[in-house]
Amino acid sequence: MPIKRFILLLIILLGQASLAIAGPRVAIFSDETTTSRQIHQLVSEELRQAGLPELAVGTITSAQKAAPQEPAASAPPTGTPGISLGMLNPGDIAIAIGSQALRHLLHQSTSRQIIVVLITRSALEEELTKLATRAGREIYAIVLDQPLGRFLDLMRLALPQRQRIGVLLGPTTSTQQKPLERLAAERDMTVSVSRVYEDVIFIPQLERLLVQSDILLALPDASVHNRNTVQPLLLTTYRAGVPVVAYSEGYAQAGALLALYSTPAQLARQTIEVVQNLSQGRSAPHIQAPRYFSVSVNASVARSLGLTLPAADVLRERLQQISAGVEKSE
Repeated sequence: MPIKRFILLLIILLGQASLAIAGPRVAIFSDETTTSRQIHQLVSEELRQAGLPELAVGTITSAQKAAPQEPAASAPPTGTPGISLGMLNPGDIAIAIGSQALRHLLHQSTSRQIIVVLITRSALEEELTKLATRAGREIYAIVLDQPLGRFLDLMRLALPQRQRIGVLLGPTTSTQQKPLERLAAERDMTVSVSRVYEDVIFIPQLERLLVQSDILLALPDASVHNRNTVQPLLLTTYRAGVPVVAYSEGYAQAGALLALYSTPAQLARQTIEVVQNLSQGRSAPHIQAPRYFSVSVNASVARSLGLTLPAADVLRERLQQISAGVEKSE
């Protein structure tokens, strides 16, 4: 074999071996919101800190006004190569932070493995239902929705004497009534439901619901809980002496007694775990609830309602033990 041909063949073989060792690249594509950018940065940092030097991190931020063929790209982190959507290979791993990012990736990239975070289960189902580009893709979603049983366990830990749960269900949460009733019955709790439809003033419904409720559970549904309804809802429940258990830290700051949610750092941590599994050829659940979570207690509201609750850290630790037991049994 001529020496030049041998050298060329050797270079090709070494290049292929190098690619095999390096493994898939990872690109991050995010919506343009404050929380998306937070998770974006945290995931970028944790990829480097997780001992995954073989994974190139391309940070790509979507610009909603950019032409579909030319999504705007932000500068990549120091020391890592940038990756554009057009440069992604089918074997690369793409992370979509938010529903807009998922839509862009499904339309414009060839990556077969897409991890999506910062999306509710209903929004995920809506995106995948209306997009024909799902074919041939492996979608791994970390949904924002906390498990219903986790909410009920939090209420039982914090307010053991209050067993009547009231909940307003809108279009995106209507399917949760039966699972919620079943899970509540397993914990010797009862559930009263009032359905809310868009553009309907539901305060009279809420007042009737509170008569038969010790606690109001707020589940994420924009038709029920939005900037126009949160304050009237909190004022009505406060007057009735019924505490609210909600799904976001902001809701607790606004006046809910308790909140159960996952922070950007916690979502980023779980995202990294999925990346590690996929990059090493291990399986991962296609849809998973938040593994890591936080609890907030509004001490001012507790005092006003004459309630004494364990500290937020104590509640979170006990809830974590319960969640770990559930995962182990499954």
